[in-house]
Amino acid sequence: MPYITPHPDKKAHGGTAVIIRQNLKHHLGTSYSTEHIQATSIVLEDYMGEITVTAVYSPPKHNIKTLDYEHFFNTLGHRFIAGGDYNAKNTYWASRTTTKGRELHIAMRNNNLQHISSCQPTDWPSDMTKQPDLLDFCITKGIATQKVSVESCLELTSDHTPILVTMHTYFLQQPKKPSLSNKNPDWEVFRELIETQINLKIPLKWTLNWKTRSTN
Repeated sequence: MPYITPHPDKKAHGGTAVIIRQNLKHHLGTSYSTEHIQATSIVLEDYMGEITVTAVYSPPKHNIKTLDYEHFFNTLGHRFIAGGDYNAKNTYWASRTTTKGRELHIAMRNNNLQHISSCQPTDWPSDMTKQPDLLDFCITKGIATQKVSVESCLELTSDHTPILVTMHTYFLQQPKKPSLSNKNPDWEVFRELIETQINLKIPLKWTLNWKTRSTN
């Protein structure tokens, strides 16, 4: 099941998405769509309560301040993991430092937030004069970082290396919908049972009389 948050101008750039299995108990969280941050959030439940999982994209051209970051993080609740392309650099998460990265780090420190990253470059510029750097990582709150692991995923081709985050917990599942059959019924066996087990020659009048006697 996909959930999408487009860029506020509705054009084909920016935006985020989350795809989740339908059998996991969840609901759509607060959508966040501004010029400087787009985020899609879903809220799940584990044995500790609700947890928000968020996909984040922040375009590189905006000079985001600490208060902007804090306003965004305040929409995610008391437990969350928000991962994506922040386009913010800081040695705190194993990249070079920029003004945007310093503002983000201050917001994290003010709100007792943690980070998890692969500690490897995720951005590979086509411009040979620029060096690869780490722009994709996760920021968490209320989650034990020792229960979360992150690694680079090299299976896709892009100027960004995706990161694969594994969280060790148990999410609640949706109750299964009742069904008259499974996904692969043996219709030949079913047809044979119907033909051999059901007597279609019983008169309707006899059936009604039987019901009357059984109620009396």
